Amino acid sequence: MKKLFIATLFLLAFVACSDNDDNGGTTKKEPVLEYITFEDGTLFGPDGEAVVPGHADVAGSVSGSYENIFWAKPYAEEVTEYDEWSEEDVTYSKFDDLLFSTADRNAWFGSYYSDGRNWGMVFDTWNGFAVSKNCNNTAGTMNYDDQFSVWAASGARGSESFLAAYCSTFGGTYSVPTIEFAQACKVDHLYVANSTVTYCYASDATEYKLVITGYRAGEETGRVEVALLSAEGNVADWTKVMLFEQEVDKLVFTTESDDAMCPTYFCVDEIAVVK
Repeated sequence: MKKLFIATLFLLAFVACSDNDDNGGTTKKEPVLEYITFEDGTLFGPDGEAVVPGHADVAGSVSGSYENIFWAKPYAEEVTEYDEWSEEDVTYSKFDDLLFSTADRNAWFGSYYSDGRNWGMVFDTWNGFAVSKNCNNTAGTMNYDDQFSVWAASGARGSESFLAAYCSTFGGTYSVPTIEFAQACKVDHLYVANSTVTYCYASDATEYKLVITGYRAGEETGRVEVALLSAEGNVADWTKVMLFEQEVDKLVFTTESDDAMCPTYFCVDEIAVVK
């Protein structure tokens, strides 16, 4: 019994020493990370089918045809709702829900779409998240043809697809870009970039930042701010953003600017979750 006790003490001492560095300090173990990417076949839409960005037609004042886009319009359904402005019921096409998820169904991405008929005309409005493969970091002027484009040569870390986002407090629940997790997890970091629209809008005086807020059971767990446009310089490629020590079940992305006309687009990619 005495020999067993000594052997146990030796084993515990060995384990304890294995976490120490050569100077007697404790070596912090690197977390094991799993990346949420947005490449073809890694996401699934509301119909259970794999997400593959394709053709998209946008109607309205910023109309156009796009390739390599996955957004909420094909999943919109007609609804009839009471409109406070006209004080009558209006019928229009709308989507305001979680649009796609990771293969394990743990991370879900919200999106909003309206065809505008509730305002008496047809114009497509999208907010929240869409999946895109469009890159443009050579544009000389702002053009809403780039509303799904990132100011970079590719997605983060050389990926092909990424999240294009547009933030609005007007529309629906998921007009504000939101990621919800079925099971709480720790998100170590992610990558963000300017949209081509926002990057080309910038002047020397434009201040524009992205605010990422983590929640757990409705309570805020952390908040990180990223200056995308500022007097110190504009973000001109993907930038890594470290997040929170605490676990979250929701990430909410909002924007702030001193310019009320600043277009509130941004892009997200390569979300690293601690396993």
